[in-house]
Amino acid sequence: MNTLYNLHTILLLAVAAFSTNSHAVDTKARTTNYEYNAQGQLTKEIREPSVLSECLVTDYVYDTFGNRTSASSKVCAGASGSTAASAANPRANSSSFSADGRFATGLTNALNQSETRGFDGRFGVINSLTGPNGLTTVWQMDEFGRKTQELRADGTKTVWSYLRCGDTGANCPATLGSHTVTWVMVENSYAVNQSINAPERRQFYDQLGRLLRIQTEGFDTTGVVTPLWWQDTQYDEQGRVSRQSEWYSSTDTPVWQNYTYDVLGRMLSESHPEKIGSTPTVATSSTTYAGLTTVSRNANNQTKTTVKNALGQVQSVTDSLGSTITYQYDALGNLTQTNAAGSVTAMQYDLRGNKVAMQDPAMGSWTYAYNAYGELVSQRDSLSQSTALEYDSLGRLVKRVEPDLVSQWSYDLKFDATPCG
Repeated sequence: MNTLYNLHTILLLAVAAFSTNSHAVDTKARTTNYEYNAQGQLTKEIREPSVLSECLVTDYVYDTFGNRTSASSKVCAGASGSTAASAANPRANSSSFSADGRFATGLTNALNQSETRGFDGRFGVINSLTGPNGLTTVWQMDEFGRKTQELRADGTKTVWSYLRCGDTGANCPATLGSHTVTWVMVENSYAVNQSINAPERRQFYDQLGRLLRIQTEGFDTTGVVTPLWWQDTQYDEQGRVSRQSEWYSSTDTPVWQNYTYDVLGRMLSESHPEKIGSTPTVATSSTTYAGLTTVSRNANNQTKTTVKNALGQVQSVTDSLGSTITYQYDALGNLTQTNAAGSVTAMQYDLRGNKVAMQDPAMGSWTYAYNAYGELVSQRDSLSQSTALEYDSLGRLVKRVEPDLVSQWSYDLKFDATPCG
């Protein structure tokens, strides 16, 4: 035991206090530097340290349990979007935890907006949530950790009950296709005065927990009987959906979507009845696979042939008329060119995968600029018209300046700085 402990200690001490992870293919390379503390926890992450326009630093702090209590990001000095204000006010998120360190009971974002959470210690699930607006939602769970009630701040609530077939009120169908129904979940919604304010919804399951039927109430147009509507799902011997009905009532004959698969679980065909004029027919679409080539055929016998490379990227698509579009990618997987019968659209990207330029036969040449957070801050079209964009500390768009229009967005507060609501 001492040997194992000592070896573990040595491994922890051997974690580099400063390391570089560089991902390179051909001529593309992304670099991120990492720093660790004595416990092996990541304390600093520097993205693209040698490219000032894209450099971003994130610092992490932990409590004694090892929970991450804060993450603070700021652009590097000289990076795109770097200002004295941004350096002094990084985008920071923090978390607070229960006394035993098990649950994140509080979250605070970069605008100092907080939410608090309560937990059911039996299952580790949230049982109460109070948002930045002070409104609280409370949940109740049964002995199996299943949600049984959601009580919202306005006094409305939703109640779920779980019944075995044979229990009073379960009303299970004996079988659905070749499947046996074993239990049902019943959902009811209530207004503040406890009156039902939505149709009752039931979901029937088999012993494997597979959903067999959804049942809901329709509109009562007679004033006598509330009609029921169903959607059924059936499965093959490998648990895949073999057919699913469209919604139907007790007076209807169900219409089915049917599915078949190959031995790898890939869908081979999908079919459903339909009418062409007054003539009933079956509309079928199918897919065939041959290595990296996939041929899809729709109900009108039109085909689409897709060829992928070994990385799973689409290299070409050919339609039923024989027209082909080809695609090219850079070393990091970004789409760099499409070619449709000689009509070529080209795209260029920065190291973080943001599109910085595009040349399109119809749109002309466009350029784009981003800050170190990856947010689009400006774009210029083929007529040299520029649009500028601004964001708040949560990355939400707050202002867009176009040549003939200025648009602004306000969140949480009105434009006069008074609270919403």
